[in-house]
Amino acid sequence: MCRHCGAFLAQSTCQILRRANHVSTVIAGGQDTVGLRVPNHPVALELLRMFGAEIAAPSAIHVRN
Repeated sequence: MCRHCGAFLAQSTCQILRRANHVSTVIAGGQDTVGLRVPNHPVALELLRMFGAEIAAPSAIHVRN
């Protein structure tokens, strides 16, 4: 996802993409895909701006295989 995508989105979005080889399976929860979320809430955007980098976090959704 590009750093400027948020400027073109009317609301938050989440894209599910195939995990690249350099992305740890720990980050992907052992799955072959990762979700990239772009928030559109002022508090979330300000926290990201203040942090100065992307944040990796697990999803609250548990997927059973």
